[in-house]
Amino acid sequence: MLALTRDESIDLWDSLTGVRLTTLTGHGRTVETAAFSPDGGTLATSSTDGTVRLWKVPLPGGGR
Repeated sequence: MLALTRDESIDLWDSLTGVRLTTLTGHGRTVETAAFSPDGGTLATSSTDGTVRLWKVPLPGGGR
């Protein structure tokens, strides 16, 4: 899985197929950082709006 930030949102991509899985929205300003948990099930992001968010990451193929 690959997380790409653009402005206030994060696109999650399946790195094997090149298919975008979902777009995460919720930050009020530009997303600065993103990091996956060791098990890949959670994505942490921070933004210039001063917030940190934790996201449940969908598995490719609709799992989880």
